[in-house]
Order: sequence, then structure tokens, then C-alpha cells
Amino acid sequence: MIYFDNADTTKPFAESLDAFRRAEEEFFPNPSSLHAIGKFSRRFVESQRQRIAEILNIDLGYYDIVFTANATQGNEIRLQSVLKRPSAEVLTSLCEHSSVGENSTILKSQGHNVFQIGCPKGFADTEAMSQKLKDNPKIGLVSVMQTNNVTGSINDVYEMAQRAKRANGGIVFHSDCVQSLNLGIIDFEMARKSGIDAMTFSSHKSHAPKGVGLLVIRKGLNPSLSSGGGQEKGIRAGTEPVGLIVAYADALERIFSSHDEYVKRVSSVSGLFLKLLSELPSYDALRNGGGRYSDGIVAVCSRKLPSEVLQRVLSDEGVMVSVTSACSSNALKKNGNKLALMGYDSKTAGNTVRFSFGYENTDDEVRSAIGVLKKIDLEY
Repeated sequence: MIYFDNADTTKPFAESLDAFRRAEEEFFPNPSSLHAIGKFSRRFVESQRQRIAEILNIDLGYYDIVFTANATQGNEIRLQSVLKRPSAEVLTSLCEHSSVGENSTILKSQGHNVFQIGCPKGFADTEAMSQKLKDNPKIGLVSVMQTNNVTGSINDVYEMAQRAKRANGGIVFHSDCVQSLNLGIIDFEMARKSGIDAMTFSSHKSHAPKGVGLLVIRKGLNPSLSSGGGQEKGIRAGTEPVGLIVAYADALERIFSSHDEYVKRVSSVSGLFLKLLSELPSYDALRNGGGRYSDGIVAVCSRKLPSEVLQRVLSDEGVMVSVTSACSSNALKKNGNKLALMGYDSKTAGNTVRFSFGYENTDDEVRSAIGVLKKIDLEY
């Protein structure tokens, strides 16, 4: 099997799985319990919060690190916080993750205005954002992802946050940064300086088990709707999953302790893939937006086959990729084909799959996958 679907889920590090097991054995009591060993678990959770802050260079004097179930929940917390502000309006891009799109629909149903800006070729329209903010002074939340999960296009969210703050100093700027963390595309010091108020992340994108995420949020923001036991400063209620938290911290430390090597490996594999793909006349990499792209994601359009067919044939040949077409996902059906919303024609939007690369991928795997694409081209 050749696994080129790392933007969906990465394979957990074996050491991170071991860290999970050890923590669940030693720190099994509820961190909210008031007895001695419950407090022992609480201190351990707080040590992991500090550990993550140090690994990622997050200023805990400015930001809180909130443990969530995943980035989807983090996005939901930020979007639905608007429900506590009766007249607040929201601005997002057309290319956000469905967790932002569907929560925007909820806000609309509750009487909140939600404005959307275009994202030609995957890049959010910064000028359109500025104009929307000028025309609609009640906008209180802007949510724009940094690295697009379909095309790998990278938005300059630092510039966008600065513009948003200049338009209205009270605006909350949120960014879904799920695809940005491993390759160091998100810089938390730049985020702080530019005025980004909240960022969301997910463990299973960073070689840790599924089930925990991060909401990095500026201290003092308006409260969330989360209710229950009051954990995580009331921002995300629910018993903290101690084992998952330490596994996530362990995985992040493994990535960032040799980060140059990690980035170089992904860049090398991606570069070879793009070079060899350019020699195949029946396929195109969707990288014509004129901006910066992540090395981790390449959207590939077939001139012959619909995306579902191409994905199925690739899978049958042992190459695992994702479909970007709306036809394969209920969530995408609701929110529209993301590539079509980016301005791509219907054939391109319907014939594209996503290759996404990780640290464990090799040049030989790339050459094998290119060979499979050649074979498919000859057979179809």
C-alpha cells in the first residue's frame, strides 16, 4: 500500500501510541477529581499544556491552549460563540471546511448575517474581505483557513488579520490551521503580532491518535456555548483525555525536534511528484493560482476520468488518495464542490483527486504512483 492521504489522517508514531498507553495506566484518574491522585492527573495535564506551548512557541501570556475533541469542535466553538452576541455578523470564505460552512448555516437560521468572500483558485479574496468589512461594520467574527485542505493554497492570514483589525479593532479573527502545523506554515509569534485571535488544530493530522485537538485562543475572548463540567476554563466542557493529550504532545515533539528534516522530506517527495507528474500529458496539478502552496498537498486533475473512478482505480492498484468531488461526501453535497466554488470549470472540479504527502513517504513510492497513473492513462 502507498498512502498519499496524509492531509486526511497521518499514521501515528509508535512512540506516541506507547506514550498514550503509559499515561492511561499511570494517570487514569479524572483530572477534575479533588482527591490526591486526581490532582496528580491535573498537574500532568497542565504539564503537557506547557510542553506543547514550548514545542510550538505559543505565548501563554497571550493565548490559552484549550484541549478539544478535534479541529471540527474547535471551529464549532468559535463560530457558535457568536450566538451569545445578538447583533454580531460573520464573514467567512467560500472554501472553508464543512465544520465552518455548516455552523455558518446554523448562525443564519438564528438570524445572524453571514457574508462570504470568494477564493479564486483556493486563495481567499483579501480585497473583497476589506470591502465587506467596510460595508458591514457589525461583522464581529472573520474565519478564514490558512492552508486549503483541497488544493494546498496558502492564505496570508497574517495580512488578513491585520486588515480586519484596522477595519474594526473589536473583530475576532479565527483561522482553521489544521493543514499548516506540521510544515511550520503557521507561526504563532506572527499570529500574535498580526492579531489572529483563535486557531484550530487536530491530533490525527500530526501523527497522534484521533480524538484530541487544540484551540489556541486569545485570553479573554467571549465565552463559548460549551456546557457541562466547566473543564478547559469553560471553553470546552468534558473530561480531558489524558492519554490522548500526552500522545499528541509526544508526536509534536517528535515532529519539531527534527523539523528541518521533516520539512525537507515532505518537500523532496512533493517536488519529485510534481516533476514526474508534469511529464504526463493527461494529468494537471492545480497550482495555477499565482500564490504559495503547501508541499504537503497536490490536487491532481485527470483529463479522462471522474475523480471517483480515478480514486477507485488508484486504490485497486494500492495507491490511497482522497476524492475532492462533491459526489462522494454528504458534507460536500451540502456545501458544494469546493473546486467549483474556487472558479474551476465543472470538468476540472469533477475530475480531481488529492495527493497529500507525509514524512514516511519515499521517492520510490512517488515513482510507483506515477507508474500507476501512466498505466491508468493507457488503459482508459
